Amino acid sequence: GIGTYTTTINLPATWDAARNGATLDLGQVVDTIVVAVNGTEVPVNQIVATADLGHLLRPGANTLEVKVGTTLNNQLIEATVGFPINASLAARGVQEYGIAGPVSLRPYTEATVTWK
Repeated sequence: GIGTYTTTINLPATWDAARNGATLDLGQVVDTIVVAVNGTEVPVNQIVATADLGHLLRPGANTLEVKVGTTLNNQLIEATVGFPINASLAARGVQEYGIAGPVSLRPYTEATVTWK
């Protein structure tokens, strides 16, 4: 199945989208991840469950949506109770799924540095 997590991030009027950004760290996530900010999908590092939200955040309310697609393992275990196939599935055990976290959002500012 697909679990959808949605939240609103409120940023101050002083937020400068041209210079500021944020990195989303989802912590432990089981299976595939899709992240969107204000309706725009961003690339996600599927291995470490992080996404650079770049300059998509703006002053005021921002919608963050995370979708996590899981395997059918748990559903197959439930659907095949009493069938021979269930023994091999059940031996693997019920899998965790979704976002286990911890989740963090780390803002950053970009600046030009001149070396002399």
